[in-house]
Amino acid sequence: MAQGIEQLSSEHRCKRRLTKMKWCVTVLLLGALVGCRGNANKAVLGQEKPEPEPVAVVTLRAEETSRTEFVQVTGNLAAEEDSDVASKREGIVWQTFVERGTIVSSGQPLVKLDPTDEINALDAGVASLRELEVRLGITSGTETFDPENQPEVRSARADFELARTNHERATKLFREGTINQAEFDQSATQLESARQRYNLAKHQVLQLYASLGTQKVRVRSLAQAVSDTTVTAPFDGIVQERYISPGEWLAKGARVARVVQLNPLRLQLTVPEKNAAQVAVGQEVEFRVGAFPDRRFSGRVKFISPALSNESRALLVEAEVPNDELLLKPGFFATARLKLPGVGKAYLVPLSAVRRDRDVAWVFVVQNGVARERVVRLGDTLGDKVEVLEGIGPDDVVAADASKLSDGARVK
Repeated sequence: MAQGIEQLSSEHRCKRRLTKMKWCVTVLLLGALVGCRGNANKAVLGQEKPEPEPVAVVTLRAEETSRTEFVQVTGNLAAEEDSDVASKREGIVWQTFVERGTIVSSGQPLVKLDPTDEINALDAGVASLRELEVRLGITSGTETFDPENQPEVRSARADFELARTNHERATKLFREGTINQAEFDQSATQLESARQRYNLAKHQVLQLYASLGTQKVRVRSLAQAVSDTTVTAPFDGIVQERYISPGEWLAKGARVARVVQLNPLRLQLTVPEKNAAQVAVGQEVEFRVGAFPDRRFSGRVKFISPALSNESRALLVEAEVPNDELLLKPGFFATARLKLPGVGKAYLVPLSAVRRDRDVAWVFVVQNGVARERVVRLGDTLGDKVEVLEGIGPDDVVAADASKLSDGARVK
């Protein structure tokens, strides 16, 4: 039995040894497997990423050019003249000749009042004038007037000359003693009376002639009253508003229409204080308006305010703007450029060399085969090129096609 137990113990020990051997082999295999996988992962992570191929682009040097410097300002368009036309007389509105939007010339009728009373008064005045002219013997075209040629003056002068002759004769006879003192005194009295009648006749004729001049002035005033029954445009312009209609009673001084002058217009600008010294009368102004974004308009400075605004610290400048096509309207908002004296510098690059994002623009400057992004300030577009005012210099090499590049890209 002891032998049996010893045999079982021996078998048990053999099984335990086999189990230990199997476990060791398993551990060794797992370790080897893990080691292989670690080596494989190390090989993948350590592998270098291939570099991208250089981008083929055309490069060029920016073309240096001269340009006129400007000050960017904003403003509004206003009418050169803007008038509420009023009536000089009162009366019933007889006829209207314009509507809102009618283009009128200086002196063109706007409204006509009933002129009946004024015409009758003028006719009466003209009749009185003709009466005086006939009374004085004045015909149309007479330039001079001599009171001595009037019949009553000639008659009084004849009586005066006769009285003077009789008095001279009486004086001689009185000295000779032929006539007495009473007859001599009577002769002297008749001479003085004839002289006074002669002077009175001349005075009355001159008074009539003065009345003739007064009547001429009165007739002109009456003719003006007839003319004033027609209210006319004070200048070339367009009717913005008509305030009355036929049949209405129009009081003296009442408005009949509003007329604005559209050619030329005034461009009212506010210039910053720092640029106030650079503005002068006659200076050229270029501007755009929202209604015509693709068109550029121009004018010249006509008026400069003598002082800056206390609120905005800006200088008010007005430019005269031709408007022959009547495209511009009072009230348009304008973005303008005041041309400054002297010449500045800019660089021309192709439009394709510039990338934009809202208000930011940039180009790619190539340095040692690498494209570097450079923010720039742009000027005017000239055909297929654009002015670069700031951001690049004369020695910079620029990529002609910015759409192919990004910052740091290699180029060839």
